[in-house]
Amino acid sequence: MFSKTNDLQKAIDQVNNNDGDAADVKSQLGVPPMPPTEGAGVPPMPAPFGDEVPAAPAAEAPADTMLEVKPADEPAPAPETPAPEAPAAPETSSDDGDLSAVRENVLRDLIPLMDKVQGDPEYKFGIYREAMDTLHDKGLVSGAYKEASKITDEDKKAESLIELMKAIDTLK
Repeated sequence: MFSKTNDLQKAIDQVNNNDGDAADVKSQLGVPPMPPTEGAGVPPMPAPFGDEVPAAPAAEAPADTMLEVKPADEPAPAPETPAPEAPAAPETSSDDGDLSAVRENVLRDLIPLMDKVQGDPEYKFGIYREAMDTLHDKGLVSGAYKEASKITDEDKKAESLIELMKAIDTLK
């Protein structure tokens, strides 16, 4: 193709200066027109830092190295597809910085999925207990009791059941 940077620059300058032909080629290729730029073309690339390279004398590009662009049939326009709608986010309080409202929403979403949560009964009991404290929902007592009754360590099971009794008293 082009062996020297100056030859490439001249070819670019020719295309930039020949507005009619370039516009025809661009429209055939589906390229939108570019706004006019100041200057005759792309400025030459600077030499690499620290390596001074003497400039080569400018030479004309031989005519047989130029690519000929032949007109093509107009491509069919691409069908427009509507963008998929984003799922609506669950409503929270008007203040997005209100972490307690977000926490409540997380717990409300988590409780129906507790059978999918991986962990021992103590861990699951802790989640139920936290949800009971945050949401003040009496319906969570049975899930917390179910998990507390699965705890095998008798000391931890007793502590969990006592904690559950105290939580029930605060929900009354």
